[in-house]
Amino acid sequence: MYFTTAKKHATELTREAISRGSRHIVAIGGDGTISEVVSGFFTEKCEPDKKAQKVSLGIIASGSGSDFIKTLKIPKEPELAVRNLLSGTPRKIDAGKVTYRNFAGKTESRIFINIAEVGIGGEVIEILDKQGKGAGGWLSYQLATLRGLLKYKNKEMTVQLDKQTPITARYNGVVVANGRFFGSGMMVAPGADVQDALFDVVELSEMSRTAMILKAGSIRKGTHIKDERVKVSRAKKVIVLCEERALMELDGELCGTCPVEFQVLPAAISVIMP
Repeated sequence: MYFTTAKKHATELTREAISRGSRHIVAIGGDGTISEVVSGFFTEKCEPDKKAQKVSLGIIASGSGSDFIKTLKIPKEPELAVRNLLSGTPRKIDAGKVTYRNFAGKTESRIFINIAEVGIGGEVIEILDKQGKGAGGWLSYQLATLRGLLKYKNKEMTVQLDKQTPITARYNGVVVANGRFFGSGMMVAPGADVQDALFDVVELSEMSRTAMILKAGSIRKGTHIKDERVKVSRAKKVIVLCEERALMELDGELCGTCPVEFQVLPAAISVIMP
């Protein structure tokens, strides 16, 4: 058992374990920890590690949000999660690679496993990082979301899915989903499938602050996709451009800004699932 001491430490520990020949790696923590461990199954250049193809990932969730396990149907209760490690089945699932501009102005790439977003989601994470989670995971996220909605301004973005014609419009946010849930239980992409080799892309078009606040409840239930201002598509590759400051977050971590390119990595990692 190893304890992380800094950001990205879980990635280093995972790479070291894989290089030593470990066959099973268990991530104990929240979505951020799981994401870092998943990154360790890949090289620093975000390329598949041949040794990692024989390694399976187990998850015992202990984070404030724990959204990714909801898609995989892994129990959150520790005892049941441990039972899953013993009786579950390793299954290949997709991951994502994102290339973006970091806050130092340089281009870099990261691996993500659950959900990434450009727009309102990035601003909410920025607020959450500043305010902390002292009120608890769920309430802290709701407070950050409300504060984000009150100050956020819709942005003009250009979105391209695969080889389709790019579309420029004003967006509240563009969500690129491998999993279904984010934000402590919001079902933003109810149709997402981690084994279909496709992202579910949820485009939230321009909305007023009042409309977005009212829509928060429907996003939690997954019924927001029925709204004409919400477009859901599927794609292997997504490009988002924006001349304004449009923040990008992945798996609950604020990473950088546009231009952003997402690429699905089919059957990229083996996860022990019920």
